[in-house]
Amino acid sequence: MSERVYLCALSDPITDRSRYEKLKPEFEKQGIVLELSPLLEKDLPAPTKADDFNKALRSGRYSWIVDVSGGNLANLVLPYLDYEAYQSGSTYYAAFSDGTCIVNALAARAHKKAMLFPIWNQTDFGQTISLFKTRKMPTTIEPMNQANPMPRHGRIFGGNIRCFLKLAGTDGFPDLSDGYLLLESSSANWNAFRSMSAHLAQIGALDSLCGIILGRFNVLERQAQGRENALRLMAAYLDSLLIDSVDFYRADGIGHIANSQGIWISAGKPLLKQGHSPFWQSEAGKESVSQKTQEMPKPGPVQKPIGASPTPPRKQGNDHHRIKTNPEVNNMTGNNGETSKNKPHSYTISTGDVYITPFASSKKRQ
Repeated sequence: MSERVYLCALSDPITDRSRYEKLKPEFEKQGIVLELSPLLEKDLPAPTKADDFNKALRSGRYSWIVDVSGGNLANLVLPYLDYEAYQSGSTYYAAFSDGTCIVNALAARAHKKAMLFPIWNQTDFGQTISLFKTRKMPTTIEPMNQANPMPRHGRIFGGNIRCFLKLAGTDGFPDLSDGYLLLESSSANWNAFRSMSAHLAQIGALDSLCGIILGRFNVLERQAQGRENALRLMAAYLDSLLIDSVDFYRADGIGHIANSQGIWISAGKPLLKQGHSPFWQSEAGKESVSQKTQEMPKPGPVQKPIGASPTPPRKQGNDHHRIKTNPEVNNMTGNNGETSKNKPHSYTISTGDVYITPFASSKKRQ
């Protein structure tokens, strides 16, 4: 039986057809049937896009549903996805970049793994074909410094740092306890990386990890004048935010780069109790969203916040909750107190990327 793959776009509408047109001839050579969503290039309401995904999922026709989109809109569909159908079916979902939030939410709420993989930046389709046929992706993860080797069955979460943070405070954010957090980014510079890393620390996401995996950070690596410098700076800053020491790893092949490797995001559980019953469990949810939009509930709040007390600092005394300045970093990144508005590779976080979430209480590993 040949593999059958459905291409969808749950984030921004596709404007560059090369993201998917190059795939069909390659797949046909290998006997893989490729079907395209009719909505790939359309800017439609989130319930409509989710309905397209859910119909493909429930049909049982596809071994894979692969997202070829990216951008900003992926989290809009989260309340309308059929998590039960994903859990009970044999179909796997794969996405990257903005799709990070969907991949992690599916893995957590459906307790079934999903694939972080950018099919749109592949030029050599060998690993893509192998993934679809074998469900396996050989991913290179190497220890940094004196880190312990990665366990074969380590629980891995995360992906794009900005898009993973879209799940903060929602019932799609996974419980990261004793897991490994993967981070990567195309556009984050040094300031954006520090801001988003601090956000992860403030919601308690770094409190109970076994390790942090650093994928590619395109802009930051250019800004730091090389991958090695960037790795050293990122690991040092993340370490300053941690309550307990963790192992650091590098994944040089995962990111917004040509022929990026993929990685399975582990089946998990939500950190928070789900605040409302999934729409698709209702009778109305079994009908087409396009026909029943008036019955669509608005996304509800979670039942409880991520905690009520601030995360205690790692260091006490005169260093109480203070991050030391680093002259070398300041010189390297041009962070000398002057405005960086017009400097190359500057990165601005828009209001749409700001997520206000209560501080988390910490949990130390025993």
